[in-house]
Amino acid sequence: MFRLILSLPLGLLLLASAVEIRAEDDTRQQRILDELQQRFTQADTNHDGLLSREEAETGMPRVYKRYDAIDTDKKGALSLEDITDYLAQQRGKR
Repeated sequence: MFRLILSLPLGLLLLASAVEIRAEDDTRQQRILDELQQRFTQADTNHDGLLSREEAETGMPRVYKRYDAIDTDKKGALSLEDITDYLAQQRGKR
């Protein structure tokens, strides 16, 4: 019984820590997405919501280096969704 009483607060502490870590991770992920959105918007010089190869080369060089891998539909232009899908796919491979 005594062990149960001691283990309950420890369990609650571990759960609270896990929730806090998850919240920090969500906040970090949101900051990354916000920064990606901002960079995408700046790189999209003609404001059509898509990055041409030239726009990516000038404004998002890392995207440019992986342009063909990201452009899975081979449409010659990347949306922000194309980029985030690619990043999520790469994250899943780790």
